[in-house]
Order: sequence, then C-alpha cells, then structure tokens
Amino acid sequence: MNLLFQNRRRWAARRAEHGSATLIVFILLTLLVAMLIGNGRALHHLKRELRLVEQKQLQRYAPATSTNTTAVTPLTRRSP
Repeated sequence: MNLLFQNRRRWAARRAEHGSATLIVFILLTLLVAMLIGNGRALHHLKRELRLVEQKQLQRYAPATSTNTTAVTPLTRRSP
C-alpha cells in the first residue's frame, strides 16, 4: 500500500513539472507576441513620422512655382 502511495506522489510531481513547463512556454510565447505587436506599432508610427518629415522637406526645398523671372534657354552656336 505504501508503494502505491509513493508512486502516486511521484506521478503527481511529474504532472506538476509538466504543467509548470507548459505554463512557462505559454508565458514566453505571450511575451514574444506582445513584443511583436509593439514593434509593429512602433514601425508604423516611425513610417508615418518619416513621411511627414519628407513632406515638410519637400515643401521647404521645392522650387518656387510663381516667379517674376523668365525661362532661361541655352545658347546655340551659329555655324560660320
């Protein structure tokens, strides 16, 4: 009878070990998914900010569209 009780205790301890290992793996997977989601959101925000900076730079350094100067044409050589 005592042997049966010891076997049950060992089996219960092994089941607890397997359960805790499963729990640890599940927690690690959850953390990994949370980090992936966070990185995706950060990447989205960085892309949006980069687009805004690019638009501001294009507006700042774009050539003026309305000027009072005439168009410059290249000079052509006359043949002698």
